[in-house]
Amino acid sequence: MRAAYRRWLQLGQETGSEPNLSESLRDVGVEPERALALAKTAEAKAALMEETSLARDLGIFGSPTFVIGHELFWGDDRLEDAISWYRYGSVRSLTLLDFPEPDSLGG
Repeated sequence: MRAAYRRWLQLGQETGSEPNLSESLRDVGVEPERALALAKTAEAKAALMEETSLARDLGIFGSPTFVIGHELFWGDDRLEDAISWYRYGSVRSLTLLDFPEPDSLGG
């Protein structure tokens, strides 16, 4: 997940699309062809439907959505707000010092 969002937010490669999908899977040591074949199984489709239903129940309607406690932050332009809420319990102006170096994100 981090690899895909890093590619989206830093490189502009939309998640779920190529080259983000295959390259992110490779980044985390997963063979893209095998993972994509597994994603097309009936079990995976049922799990997706269940998770989608849960997301709707939580009020999630778009991606990316960040959930911190009972607060929803929707859209990649709300990431800083979600981080602030997680760290401080409120939305504050963050500085570059509030963010870890890219290499410390773990993929």
